[in-house]
Order: sequence, then C-alpha cells, then structure tokens
Amino acid sequence: MTKYIVTGVIALIIAGGVFGGYKYLVTPVQQVAGSPVGTTFNTSKFAGVNVNLANPGANGTSTTILNSDASDRYITSIETGCEGVGTSKTAYTGVGLSALTLSVATTSTANIATNGNANVVGGGTITMGTSTSQFAISTSTNAGANGNPAPYFIWGAGTYLDFTFNATNTAACTVGVKYIAS
Repeated sequence: MTKYIVTGVIALIIAGGVFGGYKYLVTPVQQVAGSPVGTTFNTSKFAGVNVNLANPGANGTSTTILNSDASDRYITSIETGCEGVGTSKTAYTGVGLSALTLSVATTSTANIATNGNANVVGGGTITMGTSTSQFAISTSTNAGANGNPAPYFIWGAGTYLDFTFNATNTAACTVGVKYIAS
C-alpha cells in the first residue's frame, strides 16, 4: 500500500511539473505596471553649444539653444569647458574686468542683449576662472533653501536657454546643460 501511495505522489509531482513547464512556455508574459522606457526617452541628455567669447552671439555676449522637444526639460546641471582663456573685457566698451561670469536663463527670445534676465537657472551666476588658460566646471543646479526646488530649472518646450557672459574674452568654450525629460 505504501508503495502505491509513494508512486501516486511521484506521479502527481511529475504531472504537475510537466503541466507547469508547459504553462510557463506557452503563456505570454505580461508587464504589470510601469514602463521600461520613458515616453520621450529614458536617459539624461546634454544640450551644448560651442562659443567663441571674442564674439559669442548675435548680441556679442550671449548664445541660445532651443528646446525643440514636445515636452519640458528638467535641468540637472550646468556644464562648461574653455580653452585659451585670457583677460576679460567688458562687453561693448573693452574696459578691463576682474571676473568673467556666465548666467544660464530660460527665455522666449533668442540671444537676449542684456545680462538682466531674471530666470537664472539655479538662481545665480557662475564665475569662470581666468588665472589659467583652461577652465572647466560641472555644477549641479542649486537645490534651493530648505530643500525647495531650484529656481527656473524647468526648460519649457519651445523656449530658449540663454547663456549670457558678462564680458568678452579670448576663450573658446563649450557651454551647456544636462537635462532629463518631463
């Protein structure tokens, strides 16, 4: 009797394994939730532009990049690298200047002519070193006071990101931002 019970149990185990294996092989796998890839893209991106600071743009001190995506972009950091950095001169007048600064701001107009845009990403300007002929920086946008979001880190669809320098210089730079899609 024990022999028949053991044989029956073994037969049930084998039958269950065969059925389970068959069911596993022929049943399609369904994703329960989430998306393996974002709706726009799933990796961070870099939007950058090369600029010669002796004549960076249509207005002499700025250059822009258009967000041509259908969605907003969230700026995670500002990036810049320069070679041939020399003495900075105040834009349009040529008077000596102690510091070369860069501000990055969202705007609806390409190549704004002034440094007064209030939509500055991270809430401030970046001072670029002029004591050596090379300069590079990668700075995350300011998290803001008390954990509040950084000002103006949203780069709206169809708007420009303006890179404005306070001076002309002999430097050739690449400036840009890292971002993720909304």
